[in-house]
Amino acid sequence: PLDDIRPPDDSRPNFEKLQKLRSFSTLARQLFATARDHTIWRARNIVFGDNLPRLTFRAVIRYYVSVWSAHRALARLVVTDRTEIRSRPFILFLLQFEPEYTTLSLSRQFNDTRAL
Repeated sequence: PLDDIRPPDDSRPNFEKLQKLRSFSTLARQLFATARDHTIWRARNIVFGDNLPRLTFRAVIRYYVSVWSAHRALARLVVTDRTEIRSRPFILFLLQFEPEYTTLSLSRQFNDTRAL
């Protein structure tokens, strides 16, 4: 029965981690840590004369803000109400985060995600 379908218990910690990623406090901590690290690196460059290549402060800040905003945007698309899910037909197509190149030769018809 459909009422017996529940998400697996081992995936719950992953969902909780994603919820923390979407929080504003996590973004604030990341921005503070980036500002602190950037200040330390600048001081080290001045004191020791190091001129090691690093990402710019602006690039790191932009990355954290874009990840945070993407998570927030995706969270608005999630539907958790089962009655709403059952009310209309849907297709679940899970996208992989990193393609497995060793198996693409075995399933050539699935190697172009955009074509699918």
